Amino acid sequence: MLDLCRYEVVIANCAIDALRMVRERENEIHLVLTELHLPDMGSYEFLEKLVMDQKTLKKLPIVIMSDDDNEIAKLGCLFKGAMLHLVKPLTMKTIRNLWQFAIIEGIITPPPPNNDNILHNPVSVLVQRQQQKMIKITKQQPHRSKTVMKRPKLIWTQQLHNTFLHTIQALGLEKAHPKEILQHMNVPELRKENISSHLQKFRLSLKRDGDEDEEN
Repeated sequence: MLDLCRYEVVIANCAIDALRMVRERENEIHLVLTELHLPDMGSYEFLEKLVMDQKTLKKLPIVIMSDDDNEIAKLGCLFKGAMLHLVKPLTMKTIRNLWQFAIIEGIITPPPPNNDNILHNPVSVLVQRQQQKMIKITKQQPHRSKTVMKRPKLIWTQQLHNTFLHTIQALGLEKAHPKEILQHMNVPELRKENISSHLQKFRLSLKRDGDEDEEN
């Protein structure tokens, strides 16, 4: 799928080889996409070593792939320094949008948009346009009566939830309150009550997963 999206890919079969490639070719590599569970290193060991290298090398966006579809695994990767945790199997749309994270980190700069670039170069689409697509709003159908229209319902997309997780990581779970999260996320369509509800569900899911781990 990476080739179909016209990415130039360098493949490493183990964590040690991947670390060596990043160190030797840091100016050629714009993003690291890796499995969480690798044959020659522990779950977070490769991620920790890669983040440690970035203190002296160029900071690269790190995207983790895993079968673990739970908040503990996702949050663990983010706390260790990953930019994103993706649950397999990956979709073509997800792969196609990976370039955004290199732009967010300032690794690459999008050229001025024009019709040719938009058709042939995915990097040409401005980040602002992509951010605008993060929120899906389902608007209520207009009603002929004089009843008060309900506010549009906000849907927590995967991208919006990932932004929420990054904000939690930056603020710290104990200090993450709806007002601070709302200011940090800076999404126009988002409201404090949306954050409060989502934060409550998120904390309940963490507690539930923690209780299950203790039982096992």
